[in-house]
Amino acid sequence: MKTGFYWCAYHDFLLIFLSNPKQRLKTIEQDKPRNERKIRKSEMQRVKGKLPKEVIITGKKCTKAFEVYFKAFQVYFKALKVHIEFPHRSRIICHLEETKRAFEKSYNVFVNAINKHKDYLEKLHREEVPNSCWDGERLAFEKNKR
Repeated sequence: MKTGFYWCAYHDFLLIFLSNPKQRLKTIEQDKPRNERKIRKSEMQRVKGKLPKEVIITGKKCTKAFEVYFKAFQVYFKALKVHIEFPHRSRIICHLEETKRAFEKSYNVFVNAINKHKDYLEKLHREEVPNSCWDGERLAFEKNKR
């Protein structure tokens, strides 16, 4: 699987940029309820059509900001395990908070871009994944027993 934009990689997000789609499939297989796995994997399809430039740019930035935040989170938990003392721990916490704010900001910009182009994106999604159980807000597992 290639890096790119995917439909319904998360149950409550129509579209997301995945830098590691294989890892997402692994997470679905390992962590999601058994009765949802087949549906989740079949819904997670790479976008083939043309996406608005604004969605592409903000989506990539959002994913990158999340990855930086996630790495900062890992450093923070490692510091807790090895009992790193103040002031170094304080710098780690400040960095974590900064990366969280940056991620939240980029996430909100991406969501706004998706909402701005929602009609187009949902039409494209219906064309590319005609049997999707996306209900306009989330994957409706109870409606589709694939």
